[in-house]
Parts: sequence; structure tokens; C-alpha cells
Amino acid sequence: MRRGLFPFLILLLLGAVGPAPGPALAQSGPRVVALRQPAYAFGGEVTFSLLVASEAEIIDVNLLLKTPDEPRTFVGKARFIKGQRVEATYVLEPSRRRLLPFAPVTYWWEARDADGRTLTTERQSFIYADNRFEWQTLTDGPITVAWHTGDRAYAQMALDAAVAGLARANRDIQAPLPEAVTVYLYPSLAQARDALVESGRLWSDAHANPLFGAVVVTLPPDDIDTPVQAARDIPHELTHILIAQKTGDRFYNVPAWLQEGLAMMSEAVPDADRAAALQAALDADELLPLARLCGPFSPDAAEAQRAYAQSESVVRYIRDRYGAQAFDALLRAYADGVDCAGGVQRALGMTLEELEEAWLQSSLRANPVLLRARWLGPWLALAGLVLSGSGLFWLFTSGLKPARHVV
Repeated sequence: MRRGLFPFLILLLLGAVGPAPGPALAQSGPRVVALRQPAYAFGGEVTFSLLVASEAEIIDVNLLLKTPDEPRTFVGKARFIKGQRVEATYVLEPSRRRLLPFAPVTYWWEARDADGRTLTTERQSFIYADNRFEWQTLTDGPITVAWHTGDRAYAQMALDAAVAGLARANRDIQAPLPEAVTVYLYPSLAQARDALVESGRLWSDAHANPLFGAVVVTLPPDDIDTPVQAARDIPHELTHILIAQKTGDRFYNVPAWLQEGLAMMSEAVPDADRAAALQAALDADELLPLARLCGPFSPDAAEAQRAYAQSESVVRYIRDRYGAQAFDALLRAYADGVDCAGGVQRALGMTLEELEEAWLQSSLRANPVLLRARWLGPWLALAGLVLSGSGLFWLFTSGLKPARHVV
């Protein structure tokens, strides 16, 4: 064999055998191909879409969703045709999970293929805004005003009212300022109705949701009274945001009379109608017991007006009598979970009834004994009827007893 042939044969043998096989490449599990933004018409269905692929057949896809008002995570099974590359969609209907106007919505997807491999996407979020309109925004510090009708001066007027109102309200509440609050301005109640419906008070033209720092206000751009209305309504609603900052997740434990009384005191222009409503209620013996104002006010507009007027008067009495530090003590008590009467006892050292009597005598020059008798009148009358009925029954039945036979 010729010497030059041997190296060639060695190379040939090595080429035939080839390199030792390495480990097989692992198949990849489900992966995101495209993640589309949710699509919706405000107040209607919301459509979520995901394009996902895998080496094995995709057999299960679910949408998961969370909102600030609901601690439970919503899980919805997506619709798709099984395959290695699928487009999964989920249509969220309001009847299944209602999204609050202007609430932040967090969502993510989970997918599984036939080999048991899974995918959990990164969490995405969007604001469930009223997309019927094109919104403009104006910001000063933590406050943003959003509007879709009216000029720049209209928005600036509302923003100035918000900035001044927040500062004025916090002189009494002394809460940490929120990181961000957005005030949405609607030109009419008809437009705002879908955004206000979750408040449960459609007779109202404003609402605040402290869970995510959103305020909805009805404010006509061309009305001559709009600056006065802005100076009332915007600070009023921002006060609820501050109370939530002070009390945290116990915000809803704060009695309605204290919530609304503080909110009305923050208004730059007092409402003469409330003072008239209070006097009319006093003259007609229609004042509501303070204990009745601990919970939500009546949906009846007339009774609600009396409740608001009384709450403002009571809270003003507390500030005049005990100073703004009393509000700090009250709000701390309610933040600790104390009930309506217990908070007054802890903060002011008196019962709820004693506070009511002191307010009636000092602010309204009313006789609390007579008023309490009028409040209890129907119940006392009912008790009298029951007792008198029992007496008559006793007399009647005693007269029917058989005579004793005397032998």
C-alpha cells in the first residue's frame, strides 16, 4: 500500500462513521405568538384574544382576570379549535363579570398542550375606559382631569377646583395624598349614566371610586353655574378618596353621616338648599335618627336630601365643638373596625345618642326628648295596642270562666 493512501483511508472511515450523536433537542411547550389588546364597546362585552403555538396539540386555554373591587380571580375557558397553532378567544359578558367604569383590569392566560406542558403568560392590564368618547387630559400634581366636550378653559377650571378642594378637605382629614386621581368630566347626566350606574344612586350626578382613584362628575361646559357646581362636586368626591387613603380597606366601615358630612364641608360654596331642607325637616318633625344615618342613605331623593343636610350639620358641630383632631380620632377608630356607635364612644367619649342630643340642642335648638318621643311614637302606639289587646283578651276570657258550684 502506498504511504499516501493510508491517511486518506483514515479520513474516509471517520467521515463514514461521523461524529458521535449528541442529545436530542427538547421539544418546546406552548409559546405566545401574538397577544392582542382587549376589544370592547363600553358597557358591553369584552373580547380577549391569544395566538399560541406548541410542538404538541394545544388542548386547553383559559383567561384569568382580576379587578380591584373583587378579591376572587375570574377564570374563563377560551374557545378555540385544537391544533399546534391556535387562536383562542374569550368573550366576557357583563352578566358573568361586570367591569367598573375606569377600573384597572389585570388579565393573563394559561395554556396546556397534549404532552402536559403549560404556559402562563405575563400579566397585562388596561383601564376599562368609556371608549364612546375621545378623552383629553390635563394634570397638576396627583390630579388629572379628563374631558371630551368643552374647551381648555373648561378643563382648567375643573382642575383648579380639584387642586384647591383636595387641599381644603385634607386640612380636616390629614390623610396621605393619593399617588394619582383622575376626574372624568361628563357634559350631561345622560352621558354619565352608564358610568354612574354602579354607584346605585342614579339621582346623583357625581361619584367617586376610592378603590382605584376615579371620580365621575357631571359638569355642563356652557352653563353659567358650572364653576359653582365644580367647586362643590369635585372637592366633595375627592374627599371620599382622602377618607379611603386614611382608612385603607376599612373605608366602607366609615359611617355614611361622617363620610358625607366631611365631603360637604370640603365644598367651596355651601349649598343653601341643604340648609333649607334641614330646617324644613325640623319644622315638619321629619329629622332622621342619627343611628339611621350610619349605613347607606335611602335611594329616595327627598329622604337622601334630609340625610345629607343632617350629616353636614352634625359634622360641622363636631368640628366646632371638638376641633379637626376629632375627625382623626373618629377615622382611626373606624379604620380599626369599630362600629358606628363604638367609634363615637372611643373618639368623643360619648354615646351616639348623646352626640345626637348635644347636636340637636346646640345646632338646631331642638328638644331631643320630644324628637325621640316622636321617632318612637309609632312603636309606642303599636306596643300600646298589643298590651291593650292582651288586657281585653284577659278580661274577656276571665269573664267566660265557669262559675264555681257551691254545695
